Amino acid sequence: MNMWEGQLANMTWALEHGRILQTPGLFLFGMLIGRRKYFLYSEQNERLWLKALAIALLCFFPIYGLNNMLPEFIERSAIIVPLQLILSSFSSLSFMVLLVTGLLLTFYHVKDRSFFMRFTSYGKMSLTNVFGAINFRLSFVLSLGIRTGTLFRNHL
Repeated sequence: MNMWEGQLANMTWALEHGRILQTPGLFLFGMLIGRRKYFLYSEQNERLWLKALAIALLCFFPIYGLNNMLPEFIERSAIIVPLQLILSSFSSLSFMVLLVTGLLLTFYHVKDRSFFMRFTSYGKMSLTNVFGAINFRLSFVLSLGIRTGTLFRNHL
């Protein structure tokens, strides 16, 4: 019963929060950036990523702060709920750009790249990424559920 209702709730949340379109959109955006060879090192690409880092920094903090301050200024839930949803999506996008550019610029300037090179084969296989994330989540959630069930069984 919970397996059915839980999946419905999960899909409803993903649909309401725009995750259904965000996930393939980010995947396609990353694929296009990779095909245009923006991840390869060059002076021009480094300037591009520095601009992206600056824009992401300038966008993240005001949007994140505004999203947290909105409940103090807007009382109507019909306005605040969609507005917070939009602002949280934009702040998450700018934070993701911040992380990607930070890692990429670090990769460009580190002399010993052996740590980063461990992840390159994993990053090239998008299906492996999906299955790896699913296995990680399942093992974490399953172990958490088993521990919780054991805990409650002992107290009843």
